[in-house]
Amino acid sequence: MESILITCIWVVAIIAIVVKIGKKFKESRSKENAVSKPKTLPYTRNKLLDILKELGCRIQRQKDEDIHFLYQGELFWARCRNDALPIDFIDSWWYSLPLDNVDDFSMVRELVNDFNYRQPVSLFYSIDSDSNVLAVHSKQEVVLHVELSDNEKKAYIEAALHAFISVKNDFLYELDKRFLQRNTTGQ
Repeated sequence: MESILITCIWVVAIIAIVVKIGKKFKESRSKENAVSKPKTLPYTRNKLLDILKELGCRIQRQKDEDIHFLYQGELFWARCRNDALPIDFIDSWWYSLPLDNVDDFSMVRELVNDFNYRQPVSLFYSIDSDSNVLAVHSKQEVVLHVELSDNEKKAYIEAALHAFISVKNDFLYELDKRFLQRNTTGQ
């Protein structure tokens, strides 16, 4: 009976120690999380605005999470989502095509798909049924991570914006080339 009592005392003591260690571990983890939790939207949005100004962008409009700005004559918009580091950049309506010609529509759709396999910037199209027009847009998500230096952040954003312009120019060049080839060969 005495050995059972001693065993019970040891079990209770071990449980108390484990509970105490668990509480200390939980407290230390919550302190670590509070210290290492990345800055979210206010950091991302404010830093992006600073970088855009440094790049000479003209801010057109700011509303909620959206920032509309001009970069090298092109109107972009950026969306900084709440509680997240990613920024969605979009360059919209930079090419449009009347839907009257099914062959042209098909060629544009095929080229959009071709480009999405080999470009860092995603292309997509939408159809405005009111005006019967297909519009091509581009999108890229970037992460403005807090670990990057300010110079690295600026270079990263600038490279992302240049990628938009490059993809757009390459797309338009390839589209013109395909239109020319089709019109000269009759295919």
